[in-house]
Amino acid sequence: MQLSSEDTYYIFLEKDITANKQAQKHLEEIAFIDPVTGLENRHRLEQIVNEYIEEGRHFSFVFMDIDRFYTLSDVSDTDVENELLIEFTKRLRLYFSDSIITRAGLHEFALVTPLSNWFIEGFLHYLQQHPIYLQGIAVPLTVSGAITKYPEDQHSFMHLIKASYATIKKVKERGGSNISVLTPDDHERLSRKAAIEKHLIYALDRKNLQLLYQPIVNLANGKVERVEAFVRWTDSEIGVVTPDELIPIAEENGLINKIGSFVVETACLQLKDWKSKNIDLQISINSSIHEFRDKDMAKMLLENLKLNDCHPSSLMIEITEKFALEAEAERSIMTQMKNLHQEGITFALDDFGTGYASFRYMLLLPISSIKIDQMIIQSITKQERIQKLINGMIQFGKSLDFQVTAEGVETNEQFELLRAMGCDSLQGYLIGHPMTAADLEKWLG
Repeated sequence: MQLSSEDTYYIFLEKDITANKQAQKHLEEIAFIDPVTGLENRHRLEQIVNEYIEEGRHFSFVFMDIDRFYTLSDVSDTDVENELLIEFTKRLRLYFSDSIITRAGLHEFALVTPLSNWFIEGFLHYLQQHPIYLQGIAVPLTVSGAITKYPEDQHSFMHLIKASYATIKKVKERGGSNISVLTPDDHERLSRKAAIEKHLIYALDRKNLQLLYQPIVNLANGKVERVEAFVRWTDSEIGVVTPDELIPIAEENGLINKIGSFVVETACLQLKDWKSKNIDLQISINSSIHEFRDKDMAKMLLENLKLNDCHPSSLMIEITEKFALEAEAERSIMTQMKNLHQEGITFALDDFGTGYASFRYMLLLPISSIKIDQMIIQSITKQERIQKLINGMIQFGKSLDFQVTAEGVETNEQFELLRAMGCDSLQGYLIGHPMTAADLEKWLG
């Protein structure tokens, strides 16, 4: 029999993919489910929030951190810790039954909910009414929380998280046990921070930052011996951004190394220019621990000095006590600092007296100068005890052969007291404000 062209034949191939689907589901559970509480985890939280944002849905993003978690249970007993988390999760599920609940960290939980603020805040009262018992003892558990609304407050998952952390930090500073919303001041501050983050990359690419230089006077001879470089950024939309505002943001978003490179390059170019004009000044720059975690930090510094025919002794690096404490524990950072010191670069301990001064890091790190913090200096005329404290700091520094600089000197009375105490050098508005290189040259006369 001959087949016509109109005849059609079908071939069916069948394959059982049940096992593959089950394996895929299992992998997804591993990736997105917290094994202790059974809640979805932070990765899934980000997916959910982004899905809600794409759909244009309004919601409240609630972030909670259990207060004093490691004092509530014996951290050496994992079973007790897990039991606490499981019991806390049960209360979250009961109270927020119509919300998406996730475990966002070790003792952090995040919710996506349509519920009102007053109901969310009522969870603290609910915890008091339904205490958690561990080994027969009631645990005094409280939380610090933040409520951030989309789209009224923030417009992305990352900004919701950042706003939550900022709010919770403020709650904890006030003692915890509160769930707070963003205030108008918080809105303004977070909006400005987001704008700085957005514009900073462009500013760095276009080299829109600049350095200002504040003179430091040697009391022995009355001459300006060095200047401290401050990075400044003036944006057409944001306005003036000072180092106190810029540096923490740059450390947070990973741009601190680029700013550090800009400061080093600009300072070395300035040293070269001053050398050609027979202006003999040392420049001190502020450095972050994040910069020194880059293994090429020392190499970059020395290369810039060599490129501009500058002697390493013309550069001083100022570090904070927090930097010093962390550097002491990281061998690679200590090695870079010692290498730079051997080449002739000096290190100063900035904001001395505000942190946790350690004799150990003063001996281990190549520090040759300390700068007494301006907040202490500005109190020198108010109490006799403050004067004794500052005098003790100066004598302590001298006993270790450190050069001692007082920051924030603003009055003649402060000046005379510090000179009588034998302080080596002074810095502050009484001496001179931070200024451009051109203005500094005119000021030097």
